[in-house]
Amino acid sequence: MSTRIESRSTKIDTERCVEHAGGRYDLVIAAAQRLREMKRRARETNQFVTPIDALLEAQAGQLNMMDYLVKVK
Repeated sequence: MSTRIESRSTKIDTERCVEHAGGRYDLVIAAAQRLREMKRRARETNQFVTPIDALLEAQAGQLNMMDYLVKVK
């Protein structure tokens, strides 16, 4: 009997992420900036962070996209 491991990436609804971000380009920019921020914090606590973590936050509407877009521009 084998156990099936479900990937977290299957839980991401890209259309919902895009709706929260306002556009695909903005989503990519904001998620990349959020991932950089998460990785800086993860180094201090020895945690493992993936791009999926940033996209899950975007999907849930937990990211203030304008704050992240301003940080990049």
